[in-house]
Amino acid sequence: MVFASQHRGQRLAALASRNARACGASSQVRVSRARHQPKETMKHLLIPPTPIDTAIATSAAHHTNSVIQDFARSMTWVADARVLGTLAAVGWIMSRGGDRRQRLVANHVAVSLTAAVMLPKIIKRGIDRTRPDRVVVGEDRRGVGTSGQPHDSFPSGHGVHIGAIVSALSWAYPKKTTVLLAIGGALAATRVAVLAHWTTDVVLGLTLGAAVERAARRVSGARRGSTRA
Repeated sequence: MVFASQHRGQRLAALASRNARACGASSQVRVSRARHQPKETMKHLLIPPTPIDTAIATSAAHHTNSVIQDFARSMTWVADARVLGTLAAVGWIMSRGGDRRQRLVANHVAVSLTAAVMLPKIIKRGIDRTRPDRVVVGEDRRGVGTSGQPHDSFPSGHGVHIGAIVSALSWAYPKKTTVLLAIGGALAATRVAVLAHWTTDVVLGLTLGAAVERAARRVSGARRGSTRA
């Protein structure tokens, strides 16, 4: 009887040990799965195109060809952040040997452009809007390519860059404002022509860029009447 009782006790102890090891392994698996489980993504605000956006983009898609697309893409490249950033950096370096006005203008352009490059990246993190080149273009793309991430249409980063630069240069050279606005408008229109953005993406981008430039005046030291062309 004593040996039987001891034998049963050993069996129960062995069973309990196996159960403990199994529970430990199961817990490790659950922990491992929890560690590798993807984090919940931030819910994005979805903005559909307006009827005017759709009408303009559809017309642009139907009345284009490879020649128009190649030309428009060459023009729109001028407003790319890397191109503008390089030009602003070169201008800033060269201005160090100039007078106070040149240094002030270069500082202000650099600050404005930096903010204009950062702002659309931040906004795009919380807003989804599908680019028109993924929506209105049919099987015959007529030379239309694809631009950037498919849901990063709003706002137009190029539009923000152009709005900030045109506003800054208009502040520095007020007599050339009309010419600057015409050039900026033409460059911004290429973003609609290549179907990278809806019209409202570009218009609001230009507006945001101009607002960024005006806000940057507090940081760069620029103010009304501080420079003359």
